[in-house]
Amino acid sequence: MYVANGGANGDSPGTVSVINAVACNGTITTGCHRRFPTVATGRFPVSLALDPRTGILYVTDLNNATVTILNGTRCNATVTSGCRKTPPEQAVGSEPLGVALNPRTRTVYVTDRLQPGSLSIFKTTQH
Repeated sequence: MYVANGGANGDSPGTVSVINAVACNGTITTGCHRRFPTVATGRFPVSLALDPRTGILYVTDLNNATVTILNGTRCNATVTSGCRKTPPEQAVGSEPLGVALNPRTRTVYVTDRLQPGSLSIFKTTQH
């Protein structure tokens, strides 16, 4: 499971926590007491979308006008070697808020809060 952690008022770097939902959930809590790995993102990560086919996670950054692209096959609940690397970013419109993807067409859609009704669109990646 991935959880976005925004920086304080968007002034400091944000992160995404990588949580093992098998060992830490509403029924099993044995794995909840450890420190979970985090991945650096832009200053204010907001929304996440996971491509189930490739394991790539897309994270909107409200303050940087970017989408952080995290390789979930190298950074997940059991493999954390890729969590320490700085993930690539894709430039999008101002104040990206929501993110969705269509794995069938390999297209990522990002709504832009600053310009209501606007949308950034790009092809998915294989990082």
